[in-house]
Amino acid sequence: MLCNWLLNLIVSNIAVGALIGAVWSFVVEMWPQFENMPPTVKRWVVFGLCMAVPLVAMVVASFALSCPGAEFSIDLLAQALGTGLAAFAGSQIAHIRLL
Repeated sequence: MLCNWLLNLIVSNIAVGALIGAVWSFVVEMWPQFENMPPTVKRWVVFGLCMAVPLVAMVVASFALSCPGAEFSIDLLAQALGTGLAAFAGSQIAHIRLL
């Protein structure tokens, strides 16, 4: 069951990735020090979170748990990166009203 959940995090479609990114963008605003950061630093923090979730899920599923269907490959890495980029795009779109 954990393997299925991790695999879904890695290969989720663009809409799910964007939704996760939008949620992340609002979650980090609850961190008190986040408001005092310059906008560029805020974007890097959110970008790091959005990219870390699918990449960490890929590493755990591929190497730590050896989940079936999650064997490490360039294709799996590309899917994880795509999910992270979609999440970051969603996080930025969620705050476009502030620009």
